Amino acid sequence: MQKRALSDAWLAFLRSELPSDLARKALGELEEGVIPRLTNPLLLSDLLTHTLRRGGLEAVLALKGIFVLVTRHGLEYPHFYARLYSLLEPVCLEFRHRDAFLGLVDVFLASRLVSAYTAAAFAKRFARIALEASPAGALRCLAFVHNLVRRHPACLQLLHRPRRTAEAAGGAEEEESEEGLSNLAPFPDPYDPEVADPAKARALDSSLWELAALRRHWNPHVVAACASLDRDLTDRKRTAEADVNALLPTTYASMFAVENKRRLKEVPVAVYRETPDRLVDDRVLRDLGSVWAM
Repeated sequence: MQKRALSDAWLAFLRSELPSDLARKALGELEEGVIPRLTNPLLLSDLLTHTLRRGGLEAVLALKGIFVLVTRHGLEYPHFYARLYSLLEPVCLEFRHRDAFLGLVDVFLASRLVSAYTAAAFAKRFARIALEASPAGALRCLAFVHNLVRRHPACLQLLHRPRRTAEAAGGAEEEESEEGLSNLAPFPDPYDPEVADPAKARALDSSLWELAALRRHWNPHVVAACASLDRDLTDRKRTAEADVNALLPTTYASMFAVENKRRLKEVPVAVYRETPDRLVDDRVLRDLGSVWAM
């Protein structure tokens, strides 16, 4: 009787209109503090499905609750990863709760429920997001790509897709980089980022050409992450998965601190024929003035 009363109290509390901060706290306690105390945890499914429509961190926490119901209590929710896929947008790397969000995404994608085509779609989604993300965001995305490809050998073809013939590519030839990954996307790229269902995105027919662009990133940390991905996936027995949680706190400030503490083997020296006595040369100012006059 006591467990039933407690179960009814929790359900009534969660179904009430809660402030956002209290709702997030309650959703965060589902796995350990709420679901084990319910007489029938599946009664939460409708509530959690409704919460998914709110978006943001609340949606991800609700998705975590659904994940627990699916893996431990037999809930049938075939569109779980499609809903998670729809939540992955470039803005998710910048909003306030991104660390909690990405930490949960890492848990979901580590499950054995993830199929090869789903993993390929998520790898492509993260690679696309990395192209327009900040350096810290690109590092997080590359860690996800690294782990997804490593966990699913079928996704290795995304790194070593044989280049297409000029005839199949509509008359355009692709060049291959030294790493074996084509520098250009297939013509056209079979992957459709607008499709909501990862099963229909055709990611396995594509290639991770985005990595070729990221190898030429202006930030050395991103370039090093790409090199690490190439090295680790070449020798999978001697390497491990990337630690996503270690990258979550990465910011511009932390990256600057690392660079500031680094000892240089060779210090670049600025050479001037004459010692400069001003920040900008008069000739440069005259050239700029002529441009402004136009």
